[in-house]
Amino acid sequence: QLKELCKIHKWSSQYFHRFFYRVIHNHPEYLKALTNRAQLAKISTGMLAMVDKYPDTEHKKRFLADYYDLEFLRVGISTMRGIDLNITNREFTEFCDNYMRKLFDICTEEVERESKAKVPNTDTFAILAAGGHARGKAYDDDYDLIAVVDTDDEEVIQYATRIVSKMNREILKRGVLPHYRMG
Repeated sequence: QLKELCKIHKWSSQYFHRFFYRVIHNHPEYLKALTNRAQLAKISTGMLAMVDKYPDTEHKKRFLADYYDLEFLRVGISTMRGIDLNITNREFTEFCDNYMRKLFDICTEEVERESKAKVPNTDTFAILAAGGHARGKAYDDDYDLIAVVDTDDEEVIQYATRIVSKMNREILKRGVLPHYRMG
């Protein structure tokens, strides 16, 4: 196990080390599972399920961040071990999609709680992926997002902007640059 951990440390980038250290700092018990792909997948799936267990958005964001970091680590370790690129791209895209969907829900919930006025109908609001993520490519260092609001209602536009702004803050904490256009 120690030999495997040394290989991970030696053959990975400083960027990857940040994920490694965050995971180990927050969950040192995962050290035992880092070389077991199936065990890591099981842990991260449970972590994603925990996001909905908490009523407050801060706990939800923390569990979602832990999920993202652990999945990034799991897929990265698999890549270093030579797993097929098609599997890497699929798994990376899948966990990023899970992260973005949950993050959107959490940020929407947070804006709704903060809002003193009646929440506008957001059926006219969507966030779409572009760039490498939309093409299913792993390890892009940014998210290219397109936020579409199909209304001229200024209240809905402001509401959507607040949601995207909260999402941006959380994405940045993962070490990924969010780029978005609102239209």
